[in-house]
Amino acid sequence: MVRFAMPKLRMAIKSDWRMKGSLQRNPAKRACQTKKATSGGSHQTLQASVDERELNPSREASPIGQQRPGTSNLAAAAHTHSLPSPRRISISVCSSAYEQNVQGFMSKLTKLLAAQPHMVADVRFRSLPYNDIDSFRFPSNDTVDVMVLCHSVQNRGFSITNVLNALYEKYLQYCHDVIGKKKLAVIVHDFSDCKPKTLDVRMESFRRSQPLTFELVDSVIVCGSLGKPGKIKIRDEDMTRLTTFFERARFEPKENNADDQSLIESLQGTSGGFHQTPQASMDERNQNTPRESSLIGQQRPGTSDVAAAANNRGSPGQRPMASRMTVTSAPQVSTPSPRRISVSVCSSAYEHNVKGFMSQLTKLLAAQPYVIADVRFRSLPYADIDSFRFPSNDPVDVMVLCHSVQNRGFSITNVLNALYEKYLQYCHDVIGKKKLALIVHDFSDCKPKILDARIESFRRLQPLTFELVDTVIGCGSLEVPGKIEMRDEDMTRLAIFFERARFEPKNNTVNVRSLMKSLRGMFK
Repeated sequence: MVRFAMPKLRMAIKSDWRMKGSLQRNPAKRACQTKKATSGGSHQTLQASVDERELNPSREASPIGQQRPGTSNLAAAAHTHSLPSPRRISISVCSSAYEQNVQGFMSKLTKLLAAQPHMVADVRFRSLPYNDIDSFRFPSNDTVDVMVLCHSVQNRGFSITNVLNALYEKYLQYCHDVIGKKKLAVIVHDFSDCKPKTLDVRMESFRRSQPLTFELVDSVIVCGSLGKPGKIKIRDEDMTRLTTFFERARFEPKENNADDQSLIESLQGTSGGFHQTPQASMDERNQNTPRESSLIGQQRPGTSDVAAAANNRGSPGQRPMASRMTVTSAPQVSTPSPRRISVSVCSSAYEHNVKGFMSQLTKLLAAQPYVIADVRFRSLPYADIDSFRFPSNDPVDVMVLCHSVQNRGFSITNVLNALYEKYLQYCHDVIGKKKLALIVHDFSDCKPKILDARIESFRRLQPLTFELVDTVIGCGSLEVPGKIEMRDEDMTRLAIFFERARFEPKNNTVNVRSLMKSLRGMFK
């Protein structure tokens, strides 16, 4: 035992001797080590944490918010205390054409604002210059939160990036750096032929010939006219994609680096541009070291991920270099990665009663395969539903409970002869509220005001339903494919529900519960 321990001891002493020698040769490193030892705070300077990792490579010294190898996204999120809270976004529709060219689209977004006030704070149109757009910058006192760039092929052709006379190559790079990819969308509109196959072919050609657009922007859509309110030629699945884009943008920070850039320029008295090329950025930093207040490898507050990545690029063997200013690393928040969900449509009625709804979800699956993995129908018992349990070997991921008022009345919870009070509590405990939706359908009168009054009465008389379920919708028939009687805003709410569910863990407590029951049975 001693024979094997001695070599390790000698190596440890040798390593410690080398470490001390390194500190003696490098006063800056010694100062950082001394500061780290005396501060006692939880947030170390970035340089100190870099030195610590170099001197103690075996120690797991992951910064707060950084995921260690081998840990899941959800474990990392738990380690960082909390997930970012969704916020209300401000949408800017930007175009170099007249506002009337996108008036119908603006009207559509205004309706979305009215239907989803918790998601959209305001919608506005911003005019872009027709010429010399590359030099256009948003004012520092009027920055853009979420941007939808609308480009008409009738006015300017179909040259966005990569091709000869591309209109937006430099400008989209600027928007990408300042706003952030996850808050950027592009709509190329005014195509005359809007057949689905034709649009799909155009999109595929667009992706192949102008790939930079898709690298800089989160969502890209091609469609017909956006001019006439109520008659815009955009496919339902594309509108759904846009809505999910808005929902994802709610989790992105509102701040951008426009204010930082203008402040730096005013302090330096220069007109330093944005990142032209990684090499240009590095050369600029070498010549103007006081200008960059962040360490290489650390993102400045307010800068986008891509802007930080551009700053961080260098030669493969290049070591991190510290600037003249010390920056304390702030805690970061790690968001769990979205996943593909399995949607179960559950009902105690026959499947043909919701055939149209199933068809609509199948279309959504085809349009957004990265959101939905599969859609299936699950039959629930007509009587004694309280005792029904999902099999432990076939659990439910995301559940949409469909209840027909024609078959069973309108007694969900809280009232006499409530059908689902105990069952919804079971689903809430096993699946989770954020993965539960309820559709009460087959109302004969589907006028918007009537449906709103029914839902309001439902919320007041049967509040337990809204406590146990994330999304509740009232609508007409769901039977006939292509003719379901559900409002666009309610279908949008459902799409948003699916998008949020992607961030929830797939695991549920079915197996744990069955195990507990079996263990209890052993000790009775």
